[in-house]
Amino acid sequence: MLRCANKVREAEEREEDSDDVGPETASTEMAKEKLAALSISSEIAGVAESPAGCERCAMAVVMWGTSPGFALGALVLGAQLRGLGTAADLLLLHTDEVPQNHLELLSSCWRLRQVEYIDGASGLFYSKGHRFDGVFTKINVWAATEYSKVLLLDIDIIPLHSLDPLFDLHAPAAFHRGRDDFSHGAPVDGRLFFIGEEDKEWAWCQGGGINAGVILLEPRIEIFQRMLHEVTCEVHPERVPGAGPEQDYFSRFFASTPWHHISVSYNPKRIFICCCLRV
Repeated sequence: MLRCANKVREAEEREEDSDDVGPETASTEMAKEKLAALSISSEIAGVAESPAGCERCAMAVVMWGTSPGFALGALVLGAQLRGLGTAADLLLLHTDEVPQNHLELLSSCWRLRQVEYIDGASGLFYSKGHRFDGVFTKINVWAATEYSKVLLLDIDIIPLHSLDPLFDLHAPAAFHRGRDDFSHGAPVDGRLFFIGEEDKEWAWCQGGGINAGVILLEPRIEIFQRMLHEVTCEVHPERVPGAGPEQDYFSRFFASTPWHHISVSYNPKRIFICCCLRV
């Protein structure tokens, strides 16, 4: 890994000396070099056959757009999961706009599958035209019905220990944001997600839910079809706008199933620091 880091630094130094080419060309070439520098040898990151007993489990990420940063994140995440010895398949769902050179590198860690971009209705967002555009493309994971369980991960996660034990939980499962008194694997009362009519300023708004950084789910084609219809329909009686629109929607969709809590130790974030200190 030190050798990889040195190669990334070398690429960054060459980027500073790239005044003789246009900025778009230089950026593309530097992205290629950085992606190549982070490639792990096939002995470490090669896609291995899943062992008996886990053929129907997968860890998945979803990519859309052309950002080399997302490709770098997915490459690092895939190599880390392989290094931790996961027994699950690694599945990367991507739209057709992800550059081919990114996909070629990512195929060293992930099984690639092209999916359709899903643009959620504007009523699901506080505002559109920012980094959350496209987040409903994640719904495609529910169509991966060859798997009994899938662990959907954000690309910016770097696990420090195996995530395989999460497959033993009941699905759906995710970290419940807003409360830190649930035990790992405990069912979550979905009524806690909603504010109700008593609050004069935020009546009927959503006041909690799950964090979508780590989600354990069970793929079902009927769930995929229902979600796709709901999020693309301009008018729906359960529509609530949100700053994290997909995780708020997933929270509501499975509120009565119920969700099961995943410990913050599997999904630590700066905004959950109080929960982390209690673990």
